[in-house]
Amino acid sequence: MTLDEGGRFDVAGRFVREHGGPIQRDETEDAVSARYRGSVKDNTMTLEIVLEGAGGETVGPFDLTLGGKARLMKCR
Repeated sequence: MTLDEGGRFDVAGRFVREHGGPIQRDETEDAVSARYRGSVKDNTMTLEIVLEGAGGETVGPFDLTLGGKARLMKCR
C-alpha cells in the first residue's frame, strides 16, 4: 500500500463477512469487492471500507493507533 503526499490511500481488496458459530463444510464465503480508503498521520490510521455492489455501503470509519490497546467486546 502506497500513501500519497498527504498520507492518504485508496486500494482495492475483498471484504468477507463472518458470522458466529461453526462454518459448514459446503458454506459459500460471503465476500464482496471493496475499496479500503483512509489516511495515516503520525501513529494513527483512519480507515473506511466501501463495499462495491452493495449500494456503496460503508463500514467504519475506524481510528487505529499503532501500539494502542484493542477494545474487544463479546457479541450477545
